[in-house]
Amino acid sequence: MHYADVGVIPLNSEKCMSLRIGNLLFVDSFQFMVASLDELCKGMRKEGVDDFVHTTRYFGRYEIFYQKCIYPYDYVNGPSKLDETALPPKVAFYNSLADEHIDDEQYARACEMSERLSMKTMRDYTCHYMVLDVLILAHLFVKFRHTI
Repeated sequence: MHYADVGVIPLNSEKCMSLRIGNLLFVDSFQFMVASLDELCKGMRKEGVDDFVHTTRYFGRYEIFYQKCIYPYDYVNGPSKLDETALPPKVAFYNSLADEHIDDEQYARACEMSERLSMKTMRDYTCHYMVLDVLILAHLFVKFRHTI
């Protein structure tokens, strides 16, 4: 390999933002997308929903699926919680890591998602929550890749 085939965009002497070797490009996407998944999704949502192709295909064209959902991480502390047949109360969505409670709008969206997708257990909610997160992240990376 020739060194002429290597290109680097350094961040400092130990880290780089991108590394190109021949026709391969390695990008540290975290250096470019430093906001939370929720904030990045809100920014992408402002441009419309046309870029949310897979989300629309999987969930349908409903506004609630074009934004990050909430999850009761502190509440779900074991497998038995996944067998519960209803969403926990709003207070159970408290996030001790961020010391934040959710608002009424966020809880209403979680309830609507549960109802619209005919979820029967917290396991169903958990699976749909993870799928939605992955789809949103995938859309963000596709958009990011097209802008680089």
